Amino acid sequence: MWHARCRGRTSAVNADLHTHTARSDGLLAPAELVRQAAAAGLACLALTDHDSLAGIAEATAAAQAIGLRLVPGVELSVRDSQRNEEHLLGFFIDPASPDLQRYLHTLQDARRQMAEQTLHALRQLGLPLSAERVAELAAGAVVTRPHIARAMVEAGYVSDEREAFDRYLGNGRPAAPERPSPSPSEAIATIRAAGGVAGLAHPIFPQDAGAAERQASLSTRLDGLSEAGLQAIECFYPDAPAELRAELAQLAQRRGLLATGGTDYHGPGKAPYAELGQVSVDTTVVADLERLSRHHP
Repeated sequence: MWHARCRGRTSAVNADLHTHTARSDGLLAPAELVRQAAAAGLACLALTDHDSLAGIAEATAAAQAIGLRLVPGVELSVRDSQRNEEHLLGFFIDPASPDLQRYLHTLQDARRQMAEQTLHALRQLGLPLSAERVAELAAGAVVTRPHIARAMVEAGYVSDEREAFDRYLGNGRPAAPERPSPSPSEAIATIRAAGGVAGLAHPIFPQDAGAAERQASLSTRLDGLSEAGLQAIECFYPDAPAELRAELAQLAQRRGLLATGGTDYHGPGKAPYAELGQVSVDTTVVADLERLSRHHP
């Protein structure tokens, strides 16, 4: 059973299974995200910060205090053998998993080096930024490109974060070193070793230049991911129109994958600009995910 909410107040049996905090590239502290989820009427929230588990303990404590269910999760960026970039969601992961912690430690070290290279490239372009200020914007998380983009807006170099990526920080731009991108099979194996369920996030962005190619290759991409152990696919997300959501849900059913959904919420005023809980799934999906995880009693 599934359904997706697109407007209005969220039902108290709904779950937003894709959110971020200031511990990665979101704006809100984990406890504040949980409070806003409860205010939006959600029954359940998955915290899926990019390459980070740093917000899970705080979010879990805040959720327990107000009776909202918190699914510990993570979002991992990968590239397949054809250099296709994918984002994988891990649900019901064990934050104490040694395999997952080693995997993330390696990624975070690479991200720190990448941030240093990006700041150096910007200085060479005549756009110096304070490393200390960028670290403040990261609020204890590993510095990523969105934190640098926010610092560029503050410094007056660009009008908004989108311009920062379009001109300087996006893939192939002059201040964008190669991003660390492990293989899908490595990421999926790590999620499952941590007791979690591995899902593919936002498979197609219709507004992107390569959307037609990504849609045409989706079946082939899913073949490889499924062989590696993929168990779910995000079918309901803000950038997916109703027709695409229906197609993805049918594809999930045919392939025996769980259909998940969420807002990919990064905070007010940040892309994809959906309100927390605006796209959600029934909590029966959460029960199905838990049954697939190693933590099901």
